[in-house]
Amino acid sequence: PNLKIVITGIVNHEHILNYYRLADIMVFPSTHDGCPNAFLESMLAGCPILCSRSGAMGDIVDESSCGKSISNPDAIQLSYHIKEMLINKEATQKMGDNGKKYILTNLSPQRETEIWNSCYKKLLGNIYE
Repeated sequence: PNLKIVITGIVNHEHILNYYRLADIMVFPSTHDGCPNAFLESMLAGCPILCSRSGAMGDIVDESSCGKSISNPDAIQLSYHIKEMLINKEATQKMGDNGKKYILTNLSPQRETEIWNSCYKKLLGNIYE
């Protein structure tokens, strides 16, 4: 495929989702990050994800079907999966749609509040109410 890489420099956070929406794929090859905000923001923007199995990223990708997670994100594996995702545009677009749906359903502020409230009630019992 004809690749075009654009280096944007610093982007104000209020505009970041618009930049993510322009990307064909978001790649998170880090073997040290647990679940960076950029990863979740990319999913919300509907970007298909290619990531390492580091931290929660691999589990979220597998659970949501929003992309591909790989155990050994070396240059050969990354390039193979990037090419595969760029060629299979329909399947890759579905991955992006799945990610956005997952974020809105499972990780919305309302859902996060419900989860934390449930946790506090379990830990604190009657004191919390």
